Amino acid sequence: MKNLVIALSIASVAWTASAATPSTPCAFPEQSYLLDLVTVAENAEAQSFTPAQVASLDRVLKAQILAATDAQDLASAQEAIERSEDGTILVRRFSSALLPSAYYTQVTYYPGGNEYGAIFTTKSPNPAARIQDGEIIDCRVRAGSVASELAAVPFVDGSNPTYAALKGFDELTPVETFGSIGDAELVWSLAARARIPGINALQLKQLARARRAIEHFSSAYGEALSAGRYLEDQETSWDLHVMADAATGALYDVVHFNESDDGSHTVVFEEGSTRIAYVYYEN
Repeated sequence: MKNLVIALSIASVAWTASAATPSTPCAFPEQSYLLDLVTVAENAEAQSFTPAQVASLDRVLKAQILAATDAQDLASAQEAIERSEDGTILVRRFSSALLPSAYYTQVTYYPGGNEYGAIFTTKSPNPAARIQDGEIIDCRVRAGSVASELAAVPFVDGSNPTYAALKGFDELTPVETFGSIGDAELVWSLAARARIPGINALQLKQLARARRAIEHFSSAYGEALSAGRYLEDQETSWDLHVMADAATGALYDVVHFNESDDGSHTVVFEEGSTRIAYVYYEN
């Protein structure tokens, strides 16, 4: 146990040094309950453990529980769990196509009815993020970088003369429309690797890439998307179209992200491809 306490102390120092700065997008949403929308549980239900059961758990999970409860030893962890609303601690393993690692472990308990705990990569005793009063803080898992993939993609804000020939959504000619998808449905489908009725596999890949592109190019929308703030917004939608440039006759697959209050993004793909031709912002 002494070695475990020393290891946790060293991990705490490393945590402070490597936690993501506010300018670094976190891979997890800001509110812990949103993880239910962006993840697929390895087990149908979270496993619940009483203080007495914690002593018999495997070494890694026991260390994770110590870290999640900020305990220095097993007795302290058991005392923390006893203060939880129902006297237990919950452990949930989950995976998501939207997150960098294959599996994560979420350890939570509810002192005073408020959610506290931590998220770990499955085999690590060091928190990847902490949960404090239902909010995810001290995140050290960065959202997947798309900088290299999108480095050569033109981004047009409607006033850049360099890309004057590139057209926004209102300037392209509709050829075929496939309907609107809410952000919660899109995120759930990507996380579960599940099909959306009426949307084929290529279109789902285009939607995923469009979402990443907007996170990359737009500071305001990208932060909101990463934080999951559009998940339950009925006024926000992802629309899929085949559209034509009347001047050139070229056909494009188009994903139109419409945020009703402030503007929209048009992510234009080469026809039948996941290769982005350009991204257009319209206010």
